Amino acid sequence: MTDVGDAVFPFRPHGRKGGGQGPPHALARYVVRTALALLLAVQLLPPARAASAAAAAHDWQTYTNARFGFSGCYPADVFRPQGEPENLDGQKFVSDDGASLLMFGRNNVLGQSLREAFQDASKGDDADRYTRLDKSWFVVSGRSGPRIRYRKTILSGDRFDTLQIAYDVAQRTRYDPLVARMAACFHAGR
Repeated sequence: MTDVGDAVFPFRPHGRKGGGQGPPHALARYVVRTALALLLAVQLLPPARAASAAAAAHDWQTYTNARFGFSGCYPADVFRPQGEPENLDGQKFVSDDGASLLMFGRNNVLGQSLREAFQDASKGDDADRYTRLDKSWFVVSGRSGPRIRYRKTILSGDRFDTLQIAYDVAQRTRYDPLVARMAACFHAGR
């Protein structure tokens, strides 16, 4: 590697002391390769932007649970609330194409650690499984038959707050950007 000012090149120009490892046009080849790599990277960005724009185009509402205080956003033009149960622990939402969304809280009556709850939620034989355990939350996601299931659970004091979404694999293009936004705006209560 040759250090030229602030730039570092992976070759030595021809004719320099200790050089001879590259032809005079090596710099041009390096610049062209770098430019092509950047062009490819830029071409890969629009789908992510398009997905983000598609998610933003929805009518986003916020559900806040009165009992536990957690909140989460959801696209109201996609999911319809079904009403809270008698114990007021959460809300179920459904879509016209069969997707379901649950936001609920539960008291940690068994005194589970976050890791124990994560291990319980991670059981199963979902394909394409993704799991992540953080300091105060975990995510478990995967494909179970024709459905994709996503679950984010947050430990808040002596309570678990959960966002759970299920949708058909065939609807992945539609729902993946929505799930990303819903997961980002799901917050534990007081």
